[in-house]
Amino acid sequence: MDIELFNKIESQMPKFNEQLAEGYAVSQLQTNEYYIDRVWRQVEMTFPPNLRYLGYRRPTPAEEFRIISSISKNRRIYDISRSDVYLMQYRFALDGEELDDMLYIYLPYVSQGGIMTIKNSKYVISPVVADIALSVCSDSIFIMLNRAKLTFRKTVGYMNVDGYHRSPYLVYSQIYNTDNKSRKNNITTLPHYLYCKYGLTKAFKNIGADIRVIERSKYDGEQYPNSDWVYCTSAEHTISTRSSRFRKVTDLGILIPRDQYTFRVESMIASFFYVVDRFPERITINDYDHPTIWRVLLGKLIMNGSETEGKIIKHIESHMESVDGYIDSMGREILIADGYPNIENIYDLMYVLIEELPIKIAKAGENIASLYGKRLVVHRYINEDITQGISRIYFDVIKEYNNKADLTKTDLRRIFKHRLPYTTILGLNSGKAFVKSVSTASDCLSHKVTTIATMQTECGKRTSKKGPTFGEAQYADASIAELGGITNLPDRDPTGRSSLNHMAMTDAKGTLMANPKHQHILGPAQEDIRRK
Repeated sequence: MDIELFNKIESQMPKFNEQLAEGYAVSQLQTNEYYIDRVWRQVEMTFPPNLRYLGYRRPTPAEEFRIISSISKNRRIYDISRSDVYLMQYRFALDGEELDDMLYIYLPYVSQGGIMTIKNSKYVISPVVADIALSVCSDSIFIMLNRAKLTFRKTVGYMNVDGYHRSPYLVYSQIYNTDNKSRKNNITTLPHYLYCKYGLTKAFKNIGADIRVIERSKYDGEQYPNSDWVYCTSAEHTISTRSSRFRKVTDLGILIPRDQYTFRVESMIASFFYVVDRFPERITINDYDHPTIWRVLLGKLIMNGSETEGKIIKHIESHMESVDGYIDSMGREILIADGYPNIENIYDLMYVLIEELPIKIAKAGENIASLYGKRLVVHRYINEDITQGISRIYFDVIKEYNNKADLTKTDLRRIFKHRLPYTTILGLNSGKAFVKSVSTASDCLSHKVTTIATMQTECGKRTSKKGPTFGEAQYADASIAELGGITNLPDRDPTGRSSLNHMAMTDAKGTLMANPKHQHILGPAQEDIRRK
């Protein structure tokens, strides 16, 4: 009778999500070696032709002791404090010859509950509740790729359309990495990168727009009747610049068939005038289709003005080569999962964002606070310092190769040692929001260990501001009742998002899902919250 009763009760009780209850990082880090290997293989595709990545291996205990112990005054020094890491060797070949002892990296592991010890101190590795690919905020869109973190924003451009003043939006991003001290106060728009890649006409042709570029003085209204063509020109006669207070703007105009004129096309045309109005003497009727001239102007917008034009071209050529590889197969996977199956490279993403960014930002308030559709992420964040080191290695290798056209073992050893020390992962306990000290006196890990979650917005730049921050992402939402911890509200996050419900539904990729059984309650609750 007791067994039957217990079975009956158990059948009616809600079931734990075992991955969450046991610590989400436990299951995720079982494939961590494969994750890092994939990052290396994506980078290898754009390595110099004489450099190859061969794979990875576990060193023997004797090898590990030799590598991680340092020699001082004829004695070996070894840190005996406990850290939950193990050493991996990554193998490379230069000119067909395998390189010995080139690169070793510590990789992390966790014990029950996702607990990791770093230098004798215990920490819990909490999953990050993140957007799958594109994170839409109230004023921007963010994407985290292996080689770069990109934030896209919009501003206002100016031009005349059929003689009337228009203020279309411009989508821009700081894609070129440089220190702020040397950066000019200019924006680099996404269409400008498309012109650098394809030239002007082809950049429009890729979205089905057949433009005509003419000199305003030669505009013929009979040849291009207003009923069939949209005529766009600069909105200003002069523009203020650093080198000259007032400068005449471009004399070029753009014509486009009226049935091809869209908001995306309008934004791209406005970006054209944003650039050429600042360099009217450089873009003429004879050279607007040459990608090289657009790359020169990109460099002039980015750099501080002291570099020669030859040096600018060299910098931007290298920059464009790196941009070409921003979206690899791993990036395409998350974009497909986020509903973008046709994005093959970074330029496809630019086309999409030019069209969709203003719309997504305007509608951000509808879903920004919801936990539905968010994904629990561990690999991307716990390995961030390692993947960034790999990206820096790639950039340095390409730079060295372009400068010398001859890589040596000494060059590679210097780059690897400088950009990716084997102890990189031991910096996890230095300001990482998803790495928290274990503070529980209970043997039950559910309360203050495995329920802990970290919102993506907490994993940004470090700030000295204490206490909770509030914005649209912290608004009340019915999804918190199903997926979060509304009965456990710490001072730092009184919204309930910093705790996970162990009964939450997730798919195989860790995406948080709505349980249809609860929607008859949560649906009306959400309407009440939004006051519909």
